[in-house]
Amino acid sequence: MGETLVRSFKPDEGVYRLVPMNLGIPVKNILMVACHKYDLAGARRFGFPTGYVHVRASWALLASATCSLRRLSR
Repeated sequence: MGETLVRSFKPDEGVYRLVPMNLGIPVKNILMVACHKYDLAGARRFGFPTGYVHVRASWALLASATCSLRRLSR
């Protein structure tokens, strides 16, 4: 949601802070769902309830490569 606005990436707290600020919803009412445990750890530190989704290794590698390409293109 806000990596560009914060000029940082998850698990930096600033990225998570943008969600309740922009949506006007309390942190306890926002569920962070991810397939990367480091994303969930950052969200938990900020107070978000979290849910882990297991993704097959081949899909996770593709998603990771896609994220890396996006970062390189900025």
